[in-house]
Amino acid sequence: MSESKNEEVKNEEVKNEEVKNEEVKNEEVKNEEVKKIEVKKIEFKLKGGVKKEGVKYEKVSLDVDAQFRELAALELEFHNVEMEILRSTVKKQAPLFERRNKTTSRIPGFWPHVWEDAASQLGFDEHISPEDAECISAMTSFNVTRPHWRKGDPRDLKLSFTFADNTYMPAQTITKRFTYQGVMGLTGIVSEPVEIKWKEGKDLTEGINKAAIEAFKERQLRAGNPDKKETDPIGEKEKHLAKLLEKHTSFFNWFSFTNCHEELGEVVNNAPAPRTVDGLISPVEAFPYGDEIAIQLADDVYPGAVKYFTEALQVNDDNSDEESDIDLDSEQDEAELKQIIGSSGKNEVKESPKKSSKRSCDSGDDDESDGDSKKSLKRSSGDESEGPSKKKLKQ
Repeated sequence: MSESKNEEVKNEEVKNEEVKNEEVKNEEVKNEEVKKIEVKKIEFKLKGGVKKEGVKYEKVSLDVDAQFRELAALELEFHNVEMEILRSTVKKQAPLFERRNKTTSRIPGFWPHVWEDAASQLGFDEHISPEDAECISAMTSFNVTRPHWRKGDPRDLKLSFTFADNTYMPAQTITKRFTYQGVMGLTGIVSEPVEIKWKEGKDLTEGINKAAIEAFKERQLRAGNPDKKETDPIGEKEKHLAKLLEKHTSFFNWFSFTNCHEELGEVVNNAPAPRTVDGLISPVEAFPYGDEIAIQLADDVYPGAVKYFTEALQVNDDNSDEESDIDLDSEQDEAELKQIIGSSGKNEVKESPKKSSKRSCDSGDDDESDGDSKKSLKRSSGDESEGPSKKKLKQ
């Protein structure tokens, strides 16, 4: 009887030990699976890891969310430092750009020469037709400011173009603004279409500028009516704009660029969310990638204007034995030209290195230069020069 009881006790102890071992084993397996999941999460979020057969995961305990929160906080700190550096740079360079604007306003054809060389080097000359070029040749000033550099996002832009009276448009200044939206501007820069005044029958956009303004107003109205937007995702004004874009293109369509606006419900989860309906993408964009050209103009063309100007003159000198096509009014203008380009004579221009300027653009002061061009630089549609699709602005 005693032996039988002892056997039962022993069996019970063995059973309990097996159960305990099984629980420990299950817990270890569970913990191992958790660790594997954590490692997989890292691989997925970094988009750098792919699970392969036979791979042994390290037995480490990682708080993935905490690590990414720390990285996000560091990125924000980097961003804030970059913004402070930009504010400081804009403040220091503002008076220099103001002095440069006053000097260049007395050099006829300065900005058309700059655009001639910059458009070719940066590749946006493919958007410029011969008619566009003739209109650009009447540009007397181009100014870039950052209106919110003191308070707000110092990357926001204000680009102002002043044109003398020409074949296509009356004398006017066209101002286009660009604003960064979203946290750290991650959802891109947005703008609104701005009106261009054309002479009767001379609209180089063939009605696209006007249609884009009407389409944007329609988008604003529809943003306040979610039900209408769901049942009819693309408005009639947008459809009309899309039809016009099928038939005609012009660089001046750039003034109608908008991008997806967060405040209009066109951005979802911090990313632009255009809709496609019946083959049309809404919002209909009058000038795709217009934001890229805006940044090129602000961060490269405007601060590097003197570099592009001297290179344009060098190309003209290499291709012609004629006198310089820059007509100066006085010895003072000639002296200022020598100083600004650093040459020893009116027709002698040193070749500058082919690299982008590191200068930022001007400050937020609304200072517009009003120089008058005595000679209009016109583009010849038959002109060809080195480089793919390079167009020349000629006198």
